[in-house]
Amino acid sequence: MKFIRYFLISLLLSIIVGILVQQAFAANENLTYVALGDSLAEGVNDQGEKGKSYADYIAERFEEDGTGVDFKKEYATAGFTSEDLRNQLKKREVKHQVKEADLITISIGANDFLSLVKKDENGKIRFKPEDLAPTLAHIQENVRESIASIRKLNKEADIYVSGYYYPFPHMKNKDLSNTLKEVTRWLNGTIQDVVEKEGATYVPVFEKFEEDPTTYVPNPKNIHPNEAGYRVMAEAFFDVYED
Repeated sequence: MKFIRYFLISLLLSIIVGILVQQAFAANENLTYVALGDSLAEGVNDQGEKGKSYADYIAERFEEDGTGVDFKKEYATAGFTSEDLRNQLKKREVKHQVKEADLITISIGANDFLSLVKKDENGKIRFKPEDLAPTLAHIQENVRESIASIRKLNKEADIYVSGYYYPFPHMKNKDLSNTLKEVTRWLNGTIQDVVEKEGATYVPVFEKFEEDPTTYVPNPKNIHPNEAGYRVMAEAFFDVYED
């Protein structure tokens, strides 16, 4: 009888310990993920419709790998500039999400850059190079302030900031296309510089898109990627996340 009682008590304790270990492991595998930024974070596709963004595919990959994800992207907003993000981080509800996050991804700055690229009355794209330097400085300062605001709220979260692909792969004016491609590189360099100085991680996507640009941005009338393009952006994230 004593042996049976001892056996049952040992079995019960083993089950309880197993459950506690499993719960502790599960708790460590839960990730609160917040995506902030522009239309790429929100998920506007090549048809101008809202759907899955690179952030959605990042969240899905974590889930596939066995990590539970509490994913939020409701504050990612199409058309957002770097100044919009800086101001958004002053809002109480956004601060709350940032405080709770384990992982934060950001794509911001492209709309600042695109403000320099306009169509004239004949539908031709024009570029205002004289405004490039102050625009890049403006982006740099806003990104710096945004990361600093996040760090004041949450010192532990991992912050990843995405670079950009070239958004005009169908442009027929090759001289202008080459100029804008180089400007996109400057934009990425500006973002990378400030991101790394502020202790966050930069995610390069430019070269990945250059491997097959018209496949990932297939609509000549729309600068947004399709599903394949967004998946490439998610892959770029994991390239640096898993290093």
